[in-house]
Parts: sequence; structure tokens; C-alpha cells
Amino acid sequence: DLLETAIKTAEAALEKEKLDNVDKEKNLMEIQRRLNTLISGVSERENERNLLNSSLKFAHDKLDTAQKQIIDASDHVEKLKVSIDKLNIDFNAESGILEGKKSELTVLETALNEIRTHHNSIKESLSAEQKVYAEKERQIFELEKKLAVNRSNNESLQLELSQSEEDTVSKRKELEELQKQLEQYKSDQEKSDFTLKQLIAEEENRKQQVAELEQSVEKTRQELTQETRTLDAKKNEYELTKSLVENLEGFPESIKFLKKNAKWSKEAPLLSDIIYCAEEYRVAIENYLEPYLNYYVVQNIEEAIMAVNLLKDASMGRANFFILDDIEKYETKSALTIENAVPAAQLVELDKQYGKLGAFLLDRVFMVDDSSGFNNNQLNTNGQKIVLLTKTGHFIRQDFSLGGGAVGLFEGKKIGRAKNLEKLKEEIEKLERVTYQLHSKVSDAVIKINQLKAATQTKQIDEQRNILNQFNNKSSATQASIQSLIKFLESSDTKSKNITERLQNLNTDVLNINSELISLREVQTSSKQSLEQTDKEFIEFTNKLSEASSKFNQKNIEFHQQQNRVNSISQELNFKNSQVESFTSQLTRNNEIITECTITIEENQAKLKTIESTLLEGYANKEAIEKEVAESEKNYYDSRGGINDLDGKIRELTRSRDQVNVLINDITERFTELKLNLTGLRERLSVEFNVNVNDIINEELDPKWNKDDINEDHVKIKKRIEGFGEINPMAVEAYTEMKERYDFIIVQKKDLEDAKTSLLDTIKEIDDTARTQFLEAFYKVRDSFIRVFRTLFSEEDQCDLYLVNPEDPLESKIEIIAKPKGKRPTVIDQLSGGEKTLTATALLFSLYLLKPAPFCIFDEVDAPLDDTNIAKFNKIIQEFSGDSQFIIVTHNKQTMSAVEAIYGVTMVEQGVSRVVPVNFSSLN
Repeated sequence: DLLETAIKTAEAALEKEKLDNVDKEKNLMEIQRRLNTLISGVSERENERNLLNSSLKFAHDKLDTAQKQIIDASDHVEKLKVSIDKLNIDFNAESGILEGKKSELTVLETALNEIRTHHNSIKESLSAEQKVYAEKERQIFELEKKLAVNRSNNESLQLELSQSEEDTVSKRKELEELQKQLEQYKSDQEKSDFTLKQLIAEEENRKQQVAELEQSVEKTRQELTQETRTLDAKKNEYELTKSLVENLEGFPESIKFLKKNAKWSKEAPLLSDIIYCAEEYRVAIENYLEPYLNYYVVQNIEEAIMAVNLLKDASMGRANFFILDDIEKYETKSALTIENAVPAAQLVELDKQYGKLGAFLLDRVFMVDDSSGFNNNQLNTNGQKIVLLTKTGHFIRQDFSLGGGAVGLFEGKKIGRAKNLEKLKEEIEKLERVTYQLHSKVSDAVIKINQLKAATQTKQIDEQRNILNQFNNKSSATQASIQSLIKFLESSDTKSKNITERLQNLNTDVLNINSELISLREVQTSSKQSLEQTDKEFIEFTNKLSEASSKFNQKNIEFHQQQNRVNSISQELNFKNSQVESFTSQLTRNNEIITECTITIEENQAKLKTIESTLLEGYANKEAIEKEVAESEKNYYDSRGGINDLDGKIRELTRSRDQVNVLINDITERFTELKLNLTGLRERLSVEFNVNVNDIINEELDPKWNKDDINEDHVKIKKRIEGFGEINPMAVEAYTEMKERYDFIIVQKKDLEDAKTSLLDTIKEIDDTARTQFLEAFYKVRDSFIRVFRTLFSEEDQCDLYLVNPEDPLESKIEIIAKPKGKRPTVIDQLSGGEKTLTATALLFSLYLLKPAPFCIFDEVDAPLDDTNIAKFNKIIQEFSGDSQFIIVTHNKQTMSAVEAIYGVTMVEQGVSRVVPVNFSSLN
């Protein structure tokens, strides 16, 4: 009661204080509004004053700059005027000098032109005489050369004529012997040709039989391959379908649960298992029947109820059922025909007992082509509503709705899985029979082909053909020799006649050339005297021309130097005048700027005085209002503090009252609960244990029983029980399934570990083998490299091959050391070109010795070598040529002289190349 009285007194005082505080708050807000207005005005005036100060400062700066520029420009103008007067005096003096230089240059140029003209005329005359003399000299040389050639030809023709007569006699005897041999070869050739034709005819017949059989085998193999692929595809499809059927892929857990549980019905199938249709309609039918494919088909309602109870007890979800006994009562509607549409019920296959179910599900459902589209008139035929499906399954058209969209890759796979499994099994058995027959057919044909191939007469034909070719070659060679001899004899007779005629012509030409040569020498002597006189005169005028040209060039240089000085002075005068004009215009512009800045400064100073007086008044008013605001705020916040104190006091009293009430209620409830517990405990102890509660209350507690420990144990046990959760009736089945899965994974893991171990062992074996073989090959190459290198250089030279990382030879780099006597190179590049070539050759032959090749090709390998190294190179080539054939492209004469055969390319006539072989071994 005291708390309630104190709370009411405090609340009355609080209401009175709040009313006083409202008036103070209104007064404070009014004063603050006036202060804000005054501050806004003062701020605007301060901004204007700052702008005017900035403008005034800018005008003063501009005025100072203009005054400085006027002073500088005036000084520059005075200096430029003095400089211009001096330049005018220099320009007049230099112009006079230039005119004098120009007149001297004109006189020298006239004299130079006269000398040049006379010099050119003498030069032309000298050139003409030199051409005449050179022509005569050339003609004499040609005649002398022609005379020497004719004498040489005469001697060679005499020798050729005598040689030709001797060859003609010997070739005629050889011709008679060859004609006798040719007749014998032709007789043997005819006999061998007849025998060969018989063997070829028999072999062609055998080959034709083999080709026909191989073609038949190939065709059969293609059929077998095709059938095998089809068989594999069907087996894979069978295994996949079987897995889908056994595992009920794509079906809810409730369907799988009922399938595994045989308590309710062993015969009840799923709708998707009993319905079947062709491949092209499967997607469309499945999309339409999608809501019903998970339905079980049961005979009566009792089976359905049993299955539902099983699902409910196991908490495994829901399932739907078609009841055949009820569907038997369904009456099919009258037949309906629609243009360009096929009833869907005709496209599916169902056992007889499920016929009514199919009629019920697919009644008034029709299949149409995608291209025909949907006609709204088709949906309502004499008041009977229908459903239209497209073959691809993209659309399902019903009354007031249209469904469709993309068709997934696995759509159309649920319908008829069990039926499809049976059909696949039949197809697989049929394909296995076909592949067995094809295998047998191929095996029989291959045996027959092998027998025919074994009976080949190719060897006899080749032998007979070789014999015939030998006779042909001998006969052809003999005929060619005979023809060659006949042509040789004919050409020899013609050649002898031609040689005789050429000898007569040569003698006549020699006489003519001698007479012509004498006359040409007389003319040449007179031309030589005239040429010497003209040459002396030309040399004199050349010297005069050189002196005159030198004087003219000197004066011309002086003239141009003077002209450049005059032009320089003129350009400087123009530049100085333009500067004077620029500074004059700048002075005018700066005077205008000074006038403008003076006016602006005076106007801004007047405005600044007005604004400063206004600001002083505003500052005074602002201070008075700020004092008034401070007093009002002090009164307002003092009042607010009193209100807050009263409010806090009320809240504290209220909280104390609430706590007292809560404490009283808790005590009352606890007391009531204890009374009830005590009454129940008294009755239970009295009835069950025949114990009086007063005796227990008065009895002392055993010290080993601790209430906190007992409560802690109680909480732990309770949490463990809650952690176990509800009892799962499917725990055994789930454990069995998980156990099977675990055992399967363990087996797979063991297989993988075994495969990994086997693979690592194989890799190690390959690595060890490769390492061993590589090291063996490396050390063989190394020994050969050292031996060949010292053969090419000398026994005192050092070389080696070594592995950079011998611990890992397969990945290691190989370093080459080559140090000829007297050199210590750190890298191969420091060797000369010839030494590099010999080192590379030594390495090449060391590899060659490891695995010799039938022939080797060198392309200008000896180009960088000198004569001494060429001899070493040729020596090692000859050493290894006993085991291999070497082909060398070279321009070196020493290498050419060391080979057994040489092939040179020559150009007999322009644009036509010919290979000329020379076999040195045949000359030994």
C-alpha cells in the first residue's frame, strides 16, 4: 500500500512538470528559429564579403602584373630600336661587297665555259679514234685466234680420221659375231615364254578363286561385325533394363518398399510393367500416363488396404493402386473416329486381364503427327471431350489446356520395362545363333583360302620369268649392240667424209685469214700515230680546264658565303621589327587592363564597406539572441532533468512492486506444488512400501547420496535415451543393405590396391630395364666417342661424355667435353669451326657404332675443314665404308679424289643439266 501511494504522488508531480516543460519547449523553439534566420543572413553576407575580397585581390594582382609588363616591354622596345639601326648599316655594307663578288664570278664563268666547250670537242675526237683503234685490234686478235684454232683443228682432224678407219674394221668383225648370238637367244626366248604363259594362266585362276573367297569372307565379317555390335548393344540394353527393373530406378521409396515386402501381394505389378507399346509412341504414352505409372495394379481393395497399412506402419510414404475388380465394372464408351488421328488404346499391348484398365486410362486419347498440328474442332466432337498426343511427346492437348516442352534423354524408358526385358532376351538369343553361324562360315572360308594360298606357283613363275628376263635382256642387249654397231659404222663412214671436207675448208680459211691479217696490221699502225697526237692535245686542255674550274669554284664559294651573310642580316632585321610591333601591342593592351582594374577596385571597396556595416549589426543581434537561447535551454533542460528523475523514481517503485508480486505468486505456487507432491508421496509410500512419511522426514540422510551427482547422472542417461531416437522397424534391412554395399566397396578397394601395386611394379620394371639399357648404350657410345675423337685429332687430345645427374640417368642432361691439344675451352662454342665439325663427326660415328646403318648421307660436312683435317675425315670414312655405304655432298677436291664413285652435274647447253657418273674403282 505504501508503494502504491508513493507511485500516485510521483505521477501527479510528473504530469505538472510535463505541462510546464511544454511551454518552455515552445519558447525555446521560437528563439532558435529566430537565431537560425539571423545566422543564415550573416552567412550570406560573409560569403558576399569573401567573394568581394577575392575579386579585389585578383584585380590588384592583375594591375601589378600589367604595370610590370609595361616596364619590361618599354625596355625591350628601346633595345630593339638600337639593334635595328646597327643591322641596317651592316646590311648596306655587306650588300655592296656581294655585288662585287657577283661581277667577278660572271667573268670566271664565261672563261670556264669556253675552255670546257673546246675540251669536250677534243674528248669526242679522241674517243672516236680510240674506238677505231680498239676495233682494229679486236679484229686482228680474232683473226689470230681463228688461225690458231684452224691449225689445231687440222691436226685433230688428221688424228680422228686415222682412228675412225681403224675402229671401222674392228666393229665390222664384232657385228658378225653378235648376229649369230641373237638368233640363238630368240629360239630360247620362245620356249621360255610358252612355259611362263601356262604357269601364269594357272596362277591367275587360283588368285581369282582366292579373291572371290576373300571378298565373301570380308562381306561375312562385316555382317558378323554388325551383328556383334547389335548383340553387344542389346546385351547392354538388357543389363541396364534388368538393373532398372530390379532396383526400381526412378520410383519412390514407398514403391520400392512394397516391391521388397511380399506380405501383402506377390502378384501385384506396377502399371509401367504391364503396359507396352512401340518405340516411336513410347515417349508420348509415357508423358500422358506419367501420373499413373507408379500405381500398383491389385485384384481387390483388401490387397490395397494391406499395402497402405504396411506403408503407414513403416512410415515409408504413400502409394496408389488400381483395383481390377472395380475397373471390371467400367463400361467403354462408343467408338469415336477422328481424321488424321489413331486411338492410343490400339497402340499399346496389354494382357487380356488388364484390357479394361487400358481402355479406362486411354479412352478418348488419340495420337497425331507433329506436323498436323492441333485443331480446336477436334477437341469437341458431338459434346465428347478427347485428348490429343503428338508422337514425339512434345505436346499433350486437352480441354482448356495444353502441356508440353522439351523431351529428356531418358523419357520413354519406364513403360514396359519387364515386357521389354523379355523381348530383349529373345532378340539376344536370336543374334547369338546368327553370329555363331557367321563365325562358322568365316572359319570354313579362311581354311579354304589358306589351302589355295599354299598351292601357289609364284615361285615357279618367278623362276621362269627370271629365265625369260635373262633371255630378253641378253637378246635386247645383243640387238642394242648390233644396232649400235650398225649406227657406228654408218656414222663412221659419214664422219670420215666430213673430216676430209673440213680439212679442205680449213686450208682455204687459213690462206684467207693470213692475207686479211696483213692488211689490218698496216691500218692499225697509222691509227695508232693519229691517236697519240690527239691524246697529247686532250691532256693539255684537261689541265687548263681543271685550273679554270678551281678558280671558278673558289669564287663561287666566296659569293655564296657573302650572300648567306646578307640573308642572315635581313632575317634578323625582320625578326627585330616583328618584336617591336609585338611589344607595342602588348603596351596598349596592358594600359587598357590597368584602367579596367582601377574601376573594379573602387566599386568593390564601396560594396565591401556596406556589407561590413551590415555584418556588424548582425553579429550584435546574434550575440543577444544566443544569450536568450542559452537561458531558455538551461530552463528547458533543468525541467527535463526533473521529469527524468521523477520518471526514474516511478519506474523503480513500479519494478519493486512487480518483483514483490512475482515473489508472492512463486511462493504460493511452490507451496501448493509441495503440498500436492507431499500428499502423493505420502499415499504412494503408505500403499506400495507401507512407510510413514513422517519417519523418513525425521530420518538422517546417508552421506554417500549426493543430490548433485544424482541429478547429473539423471541428465546424462536422459540425453542418451533421447539420442537413440525413435525405434526404426527397417533397421535390420537397412543394415543388411549397407553391409552388402560396404563389402562390395571393400572388394573394389582391394582390387584397386592390387592393380596399383601391379602397375607400380610394372613401372619399376620398365624403369629399371630402360635405365640398364640406357647406361649400357651410353657407356658404349662414350668409349666409341673417345676412340673416334682421338683418331680424328691425336692420341693426346682429351674428350669425354658424362651425365650431369647420374642418379637419374633417364632425365639427366649429357655434357660433351672436347679439348684438343693446346686448348682449354670451357664450352663447345669456343672451338673453331673445323674442331666443332670433327667433334660432331666423332659423336655421330660413336652412335653409328652402337647401331650401324646401311648407308649414311653427309651434306657438305667437310666445308669448314682444312686440308689436314680433310685427310683425317676421309680416312675415317674409308675405315667405316667396309660396313656401310656413304653418300657425301661436297665441293672439296681432296674428298672427291678419295671416293670410289663420283656423280657430277654439268650443263651441256643453256638450261639443260645432266648427271655425269665416274666410277674410280673400275679404273684400277
